[in-house]
Amino acid sequence: MIAIEVTGGLGNQLQQYALYKKLEIMGADVRLDFIWFSESVQEKTAYKRKCELDRLGGISYKVLTDEERAFLLGKDSPVRKIIKKLKHRIRGGADVLEGRVFTEKDIYHPELFNIISSGLSEGYDTNMYIRGFFACEYYYADILKKLKDEIKFPVQSDPLLSNEARGAIENTALEIKNSNAASVHIRRGDYLDENNKSLFGGICTNAYYEAAVKLVKEKKYDKGVIFYVFSDDTEFACDYADKLFKESGVKWKTVNINHGDSSLYDIYLMSLCRYNICANSTFSFWGARFNSNKGKIMIRPTKHKNSQRFDKDIMTRLWKDWIFISPSGDKFGSNP
Repeated sequence: MIAIEVTGGLGNQLQQYALYKKLEIMGADVRLDFIWFSESVQEKTAYKRKCELDRLGGISYKVLTDEERAFLLGKDSPVRKIIKKLKHRIRGGADVLEGRVFTEKDIYHPELFNIISSGLSEGYDTNMYIRGFFACEYYYADILKKLKDEIKFPVQSDPLLSNEARGAIENTALEIKNSNAASVHIRRGDYLDENNKSLFGGICTNAYYEAAVKLVKEKKYDKGVIFYVFSDDTEFACDYADKLFKESGVKWKTVNINHGDSSLYDIYLMSLCRYNICANSTFSFWGARFNSNKGKIMIRPTKHKNSQRFDKDIMTRLWKDWIFISPSGDKFGSNP
């Protein structure tokens, strides 16, 4: 049995779910653990979140029970011997495996699949508890189409949406579908906290957004592209976009309809745009991943966090169809 801890906002939850589906397709016996969202844990968490996976249609999974969690994480768990047996087989095993827990520490861990494949092929249960955000697209790139086909945003049936919010989302969706739309995501919120500024700040700079907008304009300007600006701080985003687009001569508008319980529908609306300019945020990464438009353009920063080092060869392989733009405005990746 393999358990994946679910934590963070919806972007991270979707990545952990995508890994779950990947392992399930491989034939592993997988569970999702939602204990991080329990009241006892959330009251100690600096940035409180809700589990929103079940707000989406087409989501299916097995839930880790308290007894199963104790089996995997208990000090006297019988899986200790199996994990120790596996450690010597994998590169970096001593770093990522502590007892029964596999912890994400690098951008991509191919050894995770090696462990599970070995267990499946040799006929023993790979009992493991997995922790991490797994933002790297290479983990589940081969099943993204399946996920896009299965996962739905239930605008009509979501009980937490008011009629007013439902109507606003549907009207904006129709407008985007009928235009040559590009999404621009500006992440603020907890990224402004002093504890997070050094980790996430200075990545999506003016130069980043200017280069991204210029790239879309150069490729698609003859079709009259309209830039739709999404943010968790729409007042700031409106002022910022006004300056960003002032000299460009293109059309733009701020999407200011999704807040609180309806905020997740910004992912849905971003996914309808033909071109996606993402922040260093998994929330907008999924807006681009759910984009099913032909000839789409997906743009992201070279780094998600300042603790990461951008290696062009590695990142363009792991994020195959993406264009990367650095804080200084340099472009890399898929036909920049």
